[in-house]
Amino acid sequence: MSLRKSNQDKPGRSKGNDASMPRISSHSATPGVSRPQNPSEGDEPARTVGQSRLSRSLRRSQEANRVEPNKRAQRMQRILSVPLKYLSASVAILLSVFMAVGYLATGQRDFVTAAVVAAILIMANGWNGLVQTPVKYTSAVTVATVGLLSVLAVRITDDFAWATIVLGFSVAIATIMEMVRPLPRENLVRSLSSSVSAGFVAIIGSAWIVLSASQLWSAIMVGAAVSVTLSVIGNQIGTSAKANAIWALIFGSVSGLGLGAVAVQLGKQSQIVRLALPTLMGSVPSSVWVLILATILGLAIGLTIALIDILFGEHNRRVSETGAFARGAMKFLLVVMPIYVIVRIGALG
Repeated sequence: MSLRKSNQDKPGRSKGNDASMPRISSHSATPGVSRPQNPSEGDEPARTVGQSRLSRSLRRSQEANRVEPNKRAQRMQRILSVPLKYLSASVAILLSVFMAVGYLATGQRDFVTAAVVAAILIMANGWNGLVQTPVKYTSAVTVATVGLLSVLAVRITDDFAWATIVLGFSVAIATIMEMVRPLPRENLVRSLSSSVSAGFVAIIGSAWIVLSASQLWSAIMVGAAVSVTLSVIGNQIGTSAKANAIWALIFGSVSGLGLGAVAVQLGKQSQIVRLALPTLMGSVPSSVWVLILATILGLAIGLTIALIDILFGEHNRRVSETGAFARGAMKFLLVVMPIYVIVRIGALG
């Protein structure tokens, strides 16, 4: 009986021994050999703190690197997007000043031709951004081709009549460009009319070259360039379209009056009167008539600048940077129309 009881007690003791074995083995895997301590256990908190600090610094540097390009992009966007009307004005002013100063300094018509060509290319590149045409390349190719053809024809012949012949080619070129568009040709009429209108503006700009062909006409051309510059500057005053238009008219008429006074002081009034509208002068003194004519010319320039700004400006919409450049080039090209009309009517009279 005692032997049987002792045999029944062994499983209980073995269970207890088994339960204690993991605790013993956890302290020592080999009898008589102590478990080596991990040298990194004591440095674990320090390493964790260092890694957290390093990760925070890396995150900060990464955020700074992400924010800095965004800041630069926003800064450039503010530079380019806020003063878009100033970009447009700068193009018109630079083209006018380049033409007038280059011609006065050298007497070469190449500066006039270069200014007109540059304006045509600028408008061809940005016409899509200015009027939101359905396809960019159709209007760009039409404006560039028609404008350069008119410049070449007028420079060779010194006759603006050849430019009117090129106007017929603008319709044909615009039609061909629409034919090569892939199907379906959406907004076909809008795209075609836009290209033809832009080509018409480019052709008108070649009248600057005609004005530079005559010594007297070139003097009027230089004075008109000064009036264009001042009218564009006046067009930037104010925050509404009405204010911009009023100041453009004021600056244009005042600049024209000032240029007329300069012509009178230089004794050029008799030549200008013989050229411009001599049949309407009647008994009015030549000096007074020159002042009146110069004021009308400046007023017409200011009115043209104001109309372009009202129709294509950013008073009710936003355009791209290339569109703003195209608007400035358009002002330079289209403003010669009233100047040439007044000079030609006077020459016919």
